[in-house]
Amino acid sequence: MSDISTDKYRDEFRDLGVSRVRNELVLRRWHKDKLSAARLWVERQDVGDWVASHRDSKPKPPRSQSKKKILGYVIFAFGLILAAERLLTMLR
Repeated sequence: MSDISTDKYRDEFRDLGVSRVRNELVLRRWHKDKLSAARLWVERQDVGDWVASHRDSKPKPPRSQSKKKILGYVIFAFGLILAAERLLTMLR
């Protein structure tokens, strides 16, 4: 999945580094083809850095549906108790 235009400038981008290439993107001094290749290259570097930093972290287990259901019942019961208490204080 390599882009020919990105391959054409890869060594130059690597020599400049991510921050310098990002600065050139902001300044828009390059022609359109080089800007689009630079944008792709920076995005790939960012994704690679993100993957490397999150490789060792454990994924969070999904919350089970039964826990969500129980939590819903607890909140509902608390609401009923609170409503009954307010109703009884109003009737006194």
